[in-house]
Amino acid sequence: MIDAEREGQAQAEWIRTHPLTPFLANPSAPVVVVRGNHDYTDLAPYFPGMDVTELHEPGDVVERCGLKIGGCRGIQMIDKSERGSAFWQDEYRLSELDDRMRALPAGLDVVLTHCPPNGIMDYVGGGEYVGSPALTSYLRREEPRLACFGHIHEQHGIEVHGATTCSNAATTFHRIPLG
Repeated sequence: MIDAEREGQAQAEWIRTHPLTPFLANPSAPVVVVRGNHDYTDLAPYFPGMDVTELHEPGDVVERCGLKIGGCRGIQMIDKSERGSAFWQDEYRLSELDDRMRALPAGLDVVLTHCPPNGIMDYVGGGEYVGSPALTSYLRREEPRLACFGHIHEQHGIEVHGATTCSNAATTFHRIPLG
């Protein structure tokens, strides 16, 4: 099992020494994040004086820079066998993950999730797609301006689907103008 305290300390050190940290330390820049399955620590304490908000549950919504931003944590369970047990943070059976995505509120301008939508930068090889079908349905129905997600390191990049710009920045950094 993972030692969450040790992992949290290692992540805190990584945050303190990461090359992007100076750019995030701008107190006038609001930061909204969703933690991923390898994230064991709250990020806000590492950016004192900044407006850092973490979204955890589907109903978590904030307004920043005139944009309604919402989203939630969670990925599809990695071990999908009958005995399937969660090993990483926020793993859910696909039906549970889809329930979380269906609970996202209408009218969001920006959607932040860790899991990708099904069929959009969610291919992990071997014929396996691990995104949420319910999130794909949400994006088609609601057409937010931006959907940000990660998790799938094999499929990073920016794609436009209908009215929504989709960004998987799992292994990279994207700057996307919304104004």
